[in-house]
Amino acid sequence: SGLNVVARRVSLGDYPPAPTLDPYGGQAIPVDEDGAPLPPAPRNEIDPLLTSTSIVSGVLGGNGVFNFVGLPPGDYLVSVETINPDALGGSSIGQRDPQIGFIIAENYNGANESSDPNRDRPREFSPVRVNAGSITTGIDFFLNNYGSSITSADEQENNDAKKAAQRLSGDQIISGNVSESDSSRIKVDFGGNNGSLNIHDLYRVTLTQNTSLALFLDAENTSSDIDLFLFSRDLKNGTVPINSSSIISVSFTATGSEAIVENLAPGTYFIGVSGALGTTKYKLTVAQRR
Repeated sequence: SGLNVVARRVSLGDYPPAPTLDPYGGQAIPVDEDGAPLPPAPRNEIDPLLTSTSIVSGVLGGNGVFNFVGLPPGDYLVSVETINPDALGGSSIGQRDPQIGFIIAENYNGANESSDPNRDRPREFSPVRVNAGSITTGIDFFLNNYGSSITSADEQENNDAKKAAQRLSGDQIISGNVSESDSSRIKVDFGGNNGSLNIHDLYRVTLTQNTSLALFLDAENTSSDIDLFLFSRDLKNGTVPINSSSIISVSFTATGSEAIVENLAPGTYFIGVSGALGTTKYKLTVAQRR
């Protein structure tokens, strides 16, 4: 109980929307009598921003229970997240103080919702169908205890080479900065005419037992493009082919949000951040489940 559950319709428009999306479609922004902007007129590409609602679990219906009434028909992304910890005092929400420690919103993923983290990837989701005049039940979440005790730290420059990689310990959220013009000692080559990406920031983590390692990278500047890499200890400075055995996993969508979850044996691993486009501050979350 006391967690925020969000239902967001995703059947009419893409979510998350493109960073360049203009909510007002190039029209003048309407304002109320006080000059405050009014919501944009509904249209498909912004429907996921407009058709969304949330409820705190356990407030109505029993421990951990949530329900939504009167949703328009369509396919919904349902997710659960912690409530903003700044909602304190008379503004406090829900029944849990402090909030339980999980670090990102977890999406409902249908048959893959499981206590087995090999199946249950927090950012993957299966849409929930809402039909007019009917009730959809059985939307149950498994929260797999990533980040139960997480600390914050700042990036330590210069960390652009293997020997200079910043050492991490435990579960951490790293606040960093990256730019496509930053120095880099490692380049991932995609072969042919597919280009390459420089690794601008490098972090080192040592695991002492079999671990499910979750990495989440989020840019503050949503018009930037930053990418995420996970390397083995065999990584070397210089040019690394994309098919190199030293590359364990990559996440390089054309957005400012990336995620990697891998089950790893004991050993030392390197986490790479690439500023593919633009300049931005970022949050790198590193969480372990043993």
